[in-house]
Amino acid sequence: MCDSIQGIIDTHQLLDTVCITLPNSVYLNINETQNSDNSSFGAELLKNSITILIALLAGFIALLQVKSNIISSARIKWLETLRVDLSELYSSSLNTVHYFQRANENTGDIKNEANVKYENNHSRCNILVHKIIMNLNPKEREHKKLIDLVNKIDEIIDSDSIENSSQTELEKILKEIVTQSRLVFKPEWDKSKRLFKR
Repeated sequence: MCDSIQGIIDTHQLLDTVCITLPNSVYLNINETQNSDNSSFGAELLKNSITILIALLAGFIALLQVKSNIISSARIKWLETLRVDLSELYSSSLNTVHYFQRANENTGDIKNEANVKYENNHSRCNILVHKIIMNLNPKEREHKKLIDLVNKIDEIIDSDSIENSSQTELEKILKEIVTQSRLVFKPEWDKSKRLFKR
């Protein structure tokens, strides 16, 4: 075929000049063909890099969205739990005062039944008061006001002061709790909606 072929090729394919000796001393330089291959390689590398960068960016945005959805779902669950606990506190505290008064006004089986219901409702109120307080942030102004009102309920249903309490006084504080809880729920609900919009 050929008299001789000389090639200097870098082992990593970085050297782009190959000299080939052909019959009658004609030299062929393959340098230009390698340059066109390198430019297409560079274009391919740039295209692949951009694709990877876009995929990473999309993954990061998806991660942020998942995080926002988790936080928002947890906030909505917290709001619902707090709402249920407050409504249970409303009825349990009214029942506590009612059954205490009923037990003091009656004798015999009626008194015993009223005492059992008083104890059950009193225990439930204590649990709810502490659960509600633990679910609120005392550093936030509206939360702090709600905590103060819930503590007033706790003071009223306390066995030492319940004798001096009236159902009317309790209902007044409970209505304040309803009003104050709306002031707590509204901004928290708005935060949840903003997280879902992101």
